[in-house]
Amino acid sequence: MKTNGKGNDAMDTRSGHSDEAFQDGDLVRLEWRASVREASQEGGNAEVVPQGTQLVGVWEALPPVEEGRCAVRVNGTPWTADRDNVIVTRLDPATVPWKEQERIANAHLAQAKEASRQGKDEEARQHYGRALVELEASGKSAIEITAERLLYAFLLAKAERTADAMAQMDRAARACEAVAVHPIYGKNLNEAELAAQALIALGHTALYAADLDEAVRRRTMRQTVERLLAMNKLIKKRYETKVTLLLTAAELLHALGETHEATTLLEQADTFYQQQLAIMEGWPTIEPITQHLHRVKARLRQIKRQRTMKFQVTAATADDLDELLSALQERLPGLRVTKGTTPGRPGKSTRAGVRYTAHLSWTTTT
Repeated sequence: MKTNGKGNDAMDTRSGHSDEAFQDGDLVRLEWRASVREASQEGGNAEVVPQGTQLVGVWEALPPVEEGRCAVRVNGTPWTADRDNVIVTRLDPATVPWKEQERIANAHLAQAKEASRQGKDEEARQHYGRALVELEASGKSAIEITAERLLYAFLLAKAERTADAMAQMDRAARACEAVAVHPIYGKNLNEAELAAQALIALGHTALYAADLDEAVRRRTMRQTVERLLAMNKLIKKRYETKVTLLLTAAELLHALGETHEATTLLEQADTFYQQQLAIMEGWPTIEPITQHLHRVKARLRQIKRQRTMKFQVTAATADDLDELLSALQERLPGLRVTKGTTPGRPGKSTRAGVRYTAHLSWTTTT
């Protein structure tokens, strides 16, 4: 059951209908006069229901001992509220509750997007907050409203409401993580990528927020790294997200003092970037990743680390290859031939001359 208490906003003193005006089973709409905190009976975290939120449901009579309260069943979920904090409106019995609820939610969502487009962040936050509660009440699943929840979280972070922003980011990430690996349908790349994006935002918020308790910061960073790396195993060829994920995990590990693990992830990110994204440098979608890579490299460049590079050398004759390998080994201490000279024809043509290839490994400290 949903319960709530009054928030800090000023109370609207307008009177509502008396309880006697409503009977069990009446279809009604509740509109909150002031923001409240609501929590589930299961002990879930309190969440704000903003002023102006509208919920459609069926009126339920309460016993006299709960005078001053009202109860409505919204899409199967019981809600109670202080009677003087809601405006109750009777609806046409022919109204389809979930459709009316979805209509209200979409109206607030459209207002949120328009306010955000105009730079009216406070107004956009209010509308997004209302829309999210209303969309859930209409029957939308958590995964269906993840994108809207993240937009709301970004606005909260912008307003330096760090705890609320992180809660929304975490909630969005968990919704996607829950379906990224389905016990029946298997892996879902789209949800894994969306979970990674939510976790990247959560990690950066925890890393840079000035008003966050240090114990909470470190715990959040540790948990976020573990969750990011779990999603990394599912993301294969979404290289923009993959590189950003690895860079973010490297930053978090560096902040936690785990420099070796951080540099390992940085090297992985750099490899993927060089192989898949460097060719697109300068593109609007790639430039932020390029800058992110440069920042992390600058932060970790003072750390001495070993790097192992693997490559192949090909020559026209076996003698040429042997001479080249001898020269390289003289000049590059630590160079190893991991696979000896291998003859082979380039391409599939049987007329092409045989070429000779050696596989090399070189470890150096940078």
